[in-house]
Amino acid sequence: MCREPFHEAARRVMEESVFGNLEGYISAHSLTDLFYILRRDLDTAKRKSLLMFLCEKLQVIPENVEMIKAALRQEE
Repeated sequence: MCREPFHEAARRVMEESVFGNLEGYISAHSLTDLFYILRRDLDTAKRKSLLMFLCEKLQVIPENVEMIKAALRQEE
């Protein structure tokens, strides 16, 4: 699933994060979204393995209501 025009830049960021050249982050909610989205392409065991890999290579950002409210209060 490639989403232009950001696909190439996103791929490079993920590669650099996985190889330890960048500190990558992913939200906890994104992990559950990925598990759901990938159900068409990967069985449960493979999806779990992929998510475990991402948890090991990226910093998982916890989400809570106060964090969401703070983000919504930010002005553009």
